[in-house]
Amino acid sequence: MASAASLQEQIVGASEDELQKFFETLSEADRSKFLLAVATASWTDGFGVCGRFASKDPVETTKLVLADAKIQVKEEVGAPWMTVMGHPRAPEAEKDKLFWVAAFHSKEVYHTEHTNRPSNKTFVSELMATCATGNPIVDMNGTYRGAMYYMEKPEAKNPGTVYVALSTWKTKDAESAQKLLDMLQIDTAKSMETEAELLQCVLFPTALLGGDLPDGAPRDDRTVQMVQVFKSDVLKTVQSMTSADKWKDLMEDPGKDYMVLEFEAQHFTK
Repeated sequence: MASAASLQEQIVGASEDELQKFFETLSEADRSKFLLAVATASWTDGFGVCGRFASKDPVETTKLVLADAKIQVKEEVGAPWMTVMGHPRAPEAEKDKLFWVAAFHSKEVYHTEHTNRPSNKTFVSELMATCATGNPIVDMNGTYRGAMYYMEKPEAKNPGTVYVALSTWKTKDAESAQKLLDMLQIDTAKSMETEAELLQCVLFPTALLGGDLPDGAPRDDRTVQMVQVFKSDVLKTVQSMTSADKWKDLMEDPGKDYMVLEFEAQHFTK
């Protein structure tokens, strides 16, 4: 996401009438570019992990992740927040998986401060011991690590119980994935203004676009994910905020290629 800070500065100085007249002079394609440029100014670039872990001992795995999340946010300067989503309410096929989202200021911070933290090394060793099959590549299939973009309200700085929706799209191709990402940037920025219960949104591009994955991990170019964090249990409104009528044509089969998992989660922040 390119920064639109300079454009935003010009917009701030313009009157509503001037903005309206300017917008009306644009073609449909240029209007989309304009809206995207304005929306991206609200997003923070970061580096993150969207974890998906299959465990042979879900209770122990949950205990380990919760404990380390607290330490991570407290001890790592470059780790602003982490949300341990835990196990989804449905479907049954995913209920043995544990999910989390961890944020870092940059890739460099992740690969230095985070990976070198002694307690993290201990945590990783203990976590791997709870793998369902014993093969991390298999048991962490679906995990994303790499560039991410997020926006949040001041209330998101408060730790505690939150409610999370994890949306996953498998688009038709890489071009469709980019179109979806652009669309979500715009629509989610609007949702943050209009939905009082929505505290934070996180976007993960495809692994090909932004991934920092270990050797052997697939370089997926079709999967886009979004995390929405709410302060109360209002997840039934999620689909109305993801513009299904706009993005359904970007997938081969929306009924199969789009999924939402719901969680009661624990949010850790500085």
